[in-house]
Amino acid sequence: MKINSKTLSDFIKKVTINGNISDGILKFGPDGLTLTVKDVTNAGAVTGILKATNFIDYSQMNIPIKNMTTLISVLNNMNGNVELSKRDNVFILSSEGNEGKLIMPDEAYLECDLPELPTLGHDGGFELDSGIWAAVKKNTQILGTGKVGVIAEVKDNVLYITTGEDNFNQLTAKTAVDYKNVVARFGSTFLEFITVMSGKLNVAFNDNYPILITSRDPDSTIKWMISPIIDTEAESEEE
Repeated sequence: MKINSKTLSDFIKKVTINGNISDGILKFGPDGLTLTVKDVTNAGAVTGILKATNFIDYSQMNIPIKNMTTLISVLNNMNGNVELSKRDNVFILSSEGNEGKLIMPDEAYLECDLPELPTLGHDGGFELDSGIWAAVKKNTQILGTGKVGVIAEVKDNVLYITTGEDNFNQLTAKTAVDYKNVVARFGSTFLEFITVMSGKLNVAFNDNYPILITSRDPDSTIKWMISPIIDTEAESEEE
């Protein structure tokens, strides 16, 4: 089967956060390529499907990948369509000017593969332009608060994303949204995940609850889920 190398590379980069989620299984199923993975800290998970209509001479197979960064680099080094096949334990990628052979690992040794993304009963969420993430990333860089994370809050139909700690310098990106009042704190995983998001998004979350961010376009659907940071001291005081 064949697919444009850039289309496949871009999809894998978004699901694996530019290869930072290191391994997983490319599952070429009836409807398309599905990739579902988690980060090693268990703070975030992603699932995506690249529709079968993106492929030429599509066929079903599973391809375990040990190093997503290597796979992305191989695809980026190819132009135009790339032919995908496997022989024994070798995944073969072939374009007009280049060919790669990647040894497939035993699926039992993969750390980041997930059977499916957990279903947590999120509501319909709200629509958001991913352009706000550029402001969030810039604010974080200015304050040097990448390890601190952010507070995401919707209040009176305005989304506020605040970086910085209480009683210290803070910067807040904000935009109007149509959603309930809700607040949660998210760590560095949130800041890593938003770097790969683009276009129009759907966002759903609850107080101190995992956030679910979804991207849909004619070619693919990708969902990123990120766990919140729970203030255990505050919870203990409430009890």
